[in-house]
Amino acid sequence: MKRDFLQRLFGMALGRLNMPSAEIRDFAGMPHLHCAELPADAWLGSKRYVSFYKDETHYRELHCGSVMDPQVCRAILGAPEKHIRDFVMEASSVLKRLQSVGVEIVSLEFDLDEILTDPEAEQKLHLILQLLAPVLYHNKQTLLLPYRLPSQHEPAEVLRFMRNTLSPWVKLRLDVHPYDWKKEDDREKVALSLVFETRSVVFVYDADSGCRIQKDHVELWLRTLEKYGYKGPFLLAPISRRQMSLPESESWDKIAETYLNGC
Repeated sequence: MKRDFLQRLFGMALGRLNMPSAEIRDFAGMPHLHCAELPADAWLGSKRYVSFYKDETHYRELHCGSVMDPQVCRAILGAPEKHIRDFVMEASSVLKRLQSVGVEIVSLEFDLDEILTDPEAEQKLHLILQLLAPVLYHNKQTLLLPYRLPSQHEPAEVLRFMRNTLSPWVKLRLDVHPYDWKKEDDREKVALSLVFETRSVVFVYDADSGCRIQKDHVELWLRTLEKYGYKGPFLLAPISRRQMSLPESESWDKIAETYLNGC
């Protein structure tokens, strides 16, 4: 599976859709969506699913959602160091299993927006990343940390945190909530500040509340990030319990088509 980094890349964050692994296969046929973030159980479960996504789809890049349970990630930052080291050992084991099936991009669901307000939690997360660094290097894997936008923090605070990780194997996943932005929020400043630390952009919204993905939600992020060489992936995560995820992915595929055709 080869990625052309000169071409824009769009896709779906399928692990966020609250569906069993068997059902998210329905999203694999969108002709202009060439990237998918799959839940960990899809990678670590049936070999049939792994084979399907790697060999029978047109995806050019595949990611793994949270390597560890998000609730465990939230709780571990309040635990003593012994438990943190046990967490790292378990995460390292999962990373090795993912590497064995060819997964190079992974995530851990630590909430950076919350962690940056707590010096102790920040220190513990740095310890986790420090302990995982040799594993990531050996596996040639990139670990993504989700950063919710809009945020209560200035981009400079995030950049300080990322520099202090001292690891080229750790990058950001920007979780953009387009319906939460206010008119006065400086999205261009945020995009420009974080572009060199960003490895994935995900547009997240509650599709059951009537929210719909629009090209305007994407335009500023794509144009600003693209100036500095970032071509994607731009992923969609329409959260829904009312089966709105599939029609939203179809709308997203049409938006992707306009961009891939040079518009």
